[in-house]
Amino acid sequence: MKAFLEKRGIGLLDKLKPSLKAEGRTTNSNIFKEADANALVKALDPAWPGPLPHTILVGSNDETLLRHNGPVNGEELRATILEKMGRFYQS
Repeated sequence: MKAFLEKRGIGLLDKLKPSLKAEGRTTNSNIFKEADANALVKALDPAWPGPLPHTILVGSNDETLLRHNGPVNGEELRATILEKMGRFYQS
């Protein structure tokens, strides 16, 4: 799984490694292993209404910053992410 994520640019960034180490973690990825997909929906966002695409952006304090149902426009989503998280994000 790690190689799959890293090949697609989704792996752990080097600048995050120190904070994960301090937390006793080795990755920022989660793998869901329950048989019931409804348990995943409930765990990710109880407000998710069902099978349509659902996007949620969670801030560093676990606050939901964005919730969107249905397909998203990539550029609009990126602009919203930067607007909401710009103070946290450093390229």
